[in-house]
Amino acid sequence: MVTPTKVRAGRVASLLGGVQSAKGTPLDSFTTGTAGRLWDDETEDGVPPVKSDPSGWMTKPQLESAGRYTDPRPFLMGFSVKATPFSLELLLRSNWGPFAAGAFTLADQVNEWLSLVLVENNQAGATEYWHRIYDAWVHRLTLAADLQTPLTIVADAAAERSSAVTALDAPGGTFGPSAQLPVGDKNVFPGRLVRLFRDPAGVNQELALHALEVVIDQGLGTEDDMLRGITSVFKQGNPGPRVTLKAEAILSAEAWVILTRAIAGTKERYRLTATAQAPAKTFQMDFYEVDFEADPIGRDGQQYVKFSGMGQAHRDDSGNFVSISLT
Repeated sequence: MVTPTKVRAGRVASLLGGVQSAKGTPLDSFTTGTAGRLWDDETEDGVPPVKSDPSGWMTKPQLESAGRYTDPRPFLMGFSVKATPFSLELLLRSNWGPFAAGAFTLADQVNEWLSLVLVENNQAGATEYWHRIYDAWVHRLTLAADLQTPLTIVADAAAERSSAVTALDAPGGTFGPSAQLPVGDKNVFPGRLVRLFRDPAGVNQELALHALEVVIDQGLGTEDDMLRGITSVFKQGNPGPRVTLKAEAILSAEAWVILTRAIAGTKERYRLTATAQAPAKTFQMDFYEVDFEADPIGRDGQQYVKFSGMGQAHRDDSGNFVSISLT
């Protein structure tokens, strides 16, 4: 029987993130400014390189070791974190655009790059390792909530560069003991305080939510940069970001209005609000020109009937698309 040594415990691993001062300048300190430890539930760090298939070059794998090489790809990291004012600001300003005066502004290209670091802490006194990707941005961001759980962010990030896997006590990083930073922001947005309104500037009709999901997909573009010897990552641009809103609610009179509008092809404005309590913070998203497509409706036994539908935001005649604020 094999007895493993220095077994890694997930509960003491840390995910650190921060906005870089400039592209090509990775962060190595996460204690100040727009940097810190994210309250993560799950993290997947794409450390292993992708290798080529030697048979594609008519080589003989059993004879020619030089026929297998590292295939250039972006460095990927996916993670799920609690939505707090800190994590919302950090990840939305990478995905959506700059944050100022309580509002985010949609940017055509990535203008703020991230450094993301996974730090382990296996056992007391044992050697720990860290791995950092930098010149990274969140190309796909999902916000999800239900009545029982806080608002959660699921993020997919792509980076142009990666640091080597390094021992925490070796030269090359200044994480030191601060690598196991406490989570600095635990001010979550409870799912019961996430609300969705139809036509907020008019009837302001609230839906009896059970669950909600918002997906912002900016479109990940990649290109081999022969000059720099890396794979560059960028926003694909045209046709621009795709923002979808999925809601599950009781099939009530309010939900029937949404179904009626969907059948008629009528697009409307929707507003999502979420409230954190200590200290008080409000997160708000307005979706313009939303049209819904609904899942089949009916009943299951004697329970209430559930409405489930997905809408997509579009730009209206005044240029409004999706507005995001955190105040």
